[in-house]
Amino acid sequence: MSAKRRVGELNRRITIQKLGPVQNEYGDWVEGWTDWKRVWASMEPAGGREYWQSEKFNAEANGEIEIRYQSDINPGAMRILYKDRVIDIQYFYHPRERRDRTRLIVKEQISKEVPLINEESNEG
Repeated sequence: MSAKRRVGELNRRITIQKLGPVQNEYGDWVEGWTDWKRVWASMEPAGGREYWQSEKFNAEANGEIEIRYQSDINPGAMRILYKDRVIDIQYFYHPRERRDRTRLIVKEQISKEVPLINEESNEG
């Protein structure tokens, strides 16, 4: 990403969620996700991988998300929602130690169950 970012490049609306106590339908307090901030961002893919595990197809997509400066990001207890995607924050930093933007290093997990093929049904 370039050193100077034009406002138009922050063209994706994301929601940052926090992990913490939430009240369930029975009135009990449990750990869950709540919306923390809704901000404009730019998103850039950085690679990924695909693999099989426990009869599931899995994929990881790595990338970077840039937002206006936020000093209170907590990678272990925050995540990103973008459309129908859930994206984990792995790390963050402030480019050139300036207080004008924050760059988030992120990973998105994608799992899909694949039905087993019945070998008997494929025979004659």
